[in-house]
Amino acid sequence: MDDVFAWVGAARFRDVVAPGYIERDCAPPEFRPWGDTVALAADEGYLRLDSVDSHGRLRVGVAAELTVPDPIREEGLEFAVASQGDQFLFDASSAYACGRVRYVTDAESDPAEGIVRCAEFTFNGRHTVFADPEWHFGILLGRAGAYEHWWNHHHAEDGHRFTERTWRRP
Repeated sequence: MDDVFAWVGAARFRDVVAPGYIERDCAPPEFRPWGDTVALAADEGYLRLDSVDSHGRLRVGVAAELTVPDPIREEGLEFAVASQGDQFLFDASSAYACGRVRYVTDAESDPAEGIVRCAEFTFNGRHTVFADPEWHFGILLGRAGAYEHWWNHHHAEDGHRFTERTWRRP
């Protein structure tokens, strides 16, 4: 994940976006998120978070642009994204530096490929985005305290051996 962290360390983030589609068979039309992907939008590019096979794994990677998820494209649905930056970053019109990433690995993780159990991103020392890929509908986002709740719940389970890792902005 060194290349991802190098990019994160240089990036300024402006938004948290959820890709999805427009459901026009209801009135008024509704945005339906595609829960398997969330992206942290930076000035140039995205930090893309993807659920891996809906199996409690999170792939963290850098993307130049957001692409239409295959199922949305294959069904011919109208692709759209929803901005959630104001919920997590306070003011999506500002730019935020990511100062810390906490993430959890286990025997099924592959950090060299960007695959971890979950991850928490802290911006400007106070705004937090936590991504948990174990949610039934894809990635569940949380704010401050969500990482601790996840850790306390999962770490207490018998038979699970987790390692907590931290990256800090140089």
